[in-house]
Amino acid sequence: MSSSSLEISVAIGLGLLVSLLAWSLVALRVTSRGRFDLIDVFVAGFGFVYGAGYAFVIYATDSGLNEVNGLRIAGHESSYWVIPALALVCIVGCFAFAAAFVHRPDRGGEPDSHPDRSAGSDGVAVRLLAWGLLGSSLIASMLYTRAYGGIAGFFEVADALRSGLFDEAAENFWSFLRPFGGLSVFATYLFGAAIADDKAHGRGWLLLGLAVSIVASSVTLLGWGGRVDLLVYWLTVVAGFLIHRAGVTARLLSWLAALAVAALLVMPPLTDLMNPGKSAAPFDAFFAKELSFPVESTLNSLDLDEHQYGADVLKGPVFLLPERIWGEMLQIRSISNRNSEYLLGDKIHQGFGFTIPPDFVTVGLHQFGLAGPLILAILWCLALAKLDAYLVTRLPRPLSAFLYAHAALSIAGLTTLYADPRLVIARNFHFILGLAALLILARVRRAA
Repeated sequence: MSSSSLEISVAIGLGLLVSLLAWSLVALRVTSRGRFDLIDVFVAGFGFVYGAGYAFVIYATDSGLNEVNGLRIAGHESSYWVIPALALVCIVGCFAFAAAFVHRPDRGGEPDSHPDRSAGSDGVAVRLLAWGLLGSSLIASMLYTRAYGGIAGFFEVADALRSGLFDEAAENFWSFLRPFGGLSVFATYLFGAAIADDKAHGRGWLLLGLAVSIVASSVTLLGWGGRVDLLVYWLTVVAGFLIHRAGVTARLLSWLAALAVAALLVMPPLTDLMNPGKSAAPFDAFFAKELSFPVESTLNSLDLDEHQYGADVLKGPVFLLPERIWGEMLQIRSISNRNSEYLLGDKIHQGFGFTIPPDFVTVGLHQFGLAGPLILAILWCLALAKLDAYLVTRLPRPLSAFLYAHAALSIAGLTTLYADPRLVIARNFHFILGLAALLILARVRRAA
């Protein structure tokens, strides 16, 4: 066996070991506690991306199934083993942190023991907020798409917008309203929670609100080109009802894993719907291409000469502001831009075509080198533990269920693949604003 073949075999074996260790530890922890938390979801996703997913991409690249993206992977054979090795260290670090510091309240999504202090406990106010967010999203979308001749015109230029073929801020005065179109996503959660609440009145109006918000959110996400975000959104709505009914149990985690696999199978036809012809490749080649970006990003980031020492993470909140401010005025560059330039060998410019988003390990490597992924993983587990405790103990059960579903799938799950702070903020913009609105409602109610 040649040295190259040995390195490939070792990388594939280590990748499979990463999945085995991650999923076994998650199963052991969930079984012993009788429930899962956000750290479990993060580690399970981590085990897939840097485990079975990584092994599959290495195998596909070696077998010639990954012709385009494989060019940026091949040639790094001597470093193939490093990424799963870093992943193993991160997984052990996450569970060590959880064992030492995470002591989750034993209520599993039950309402706060002092309902008058729970954020969003006023059902009428929450329903009014749901209608307000839905209306705001529709108005924002209407104003934003006016420059393109409405929704139909927007879909005609959506690919050009995603490819950066022109400066949207210069062409569309209302471009800053784009993320507000996603407020209908949070409205969906509020309507779903109200419907799940057995004490809710006006169920017909609530069902209408839920239907309109689902349609509006789906159209918005479809226009944004977020295939993964769209599938995760649909899964979140289903998971919200399941969590409300069953709680965050071990059995439910298995159901969510099965739904995630089903979502993967839907990816090719959904890709064809959004970008006709893009999934024309064979099934295995399609997934090799789709799962390649974490592999090529991590392998190439091992050779970075300069590191950011956490600056990219600390700048994260600035991405809540319009791009005119952080991009043009403050001249802040996202990790996605730097990662793309490093991989593609060209400066980001108008008409560049696309960017390559950095995954979790890549962001860690950009910050602190080889120690970065472990440092970032522990800090991320701390943030997930804080968010988990808030969602479980401070919200009424129906509302907690839907927001927990979003946190599990979009925050704990997707961040493994898309970890650029800019993308994390953009993906959860509606969640941040919606949660802030619920906190304001709670403060107003306490003051009254």
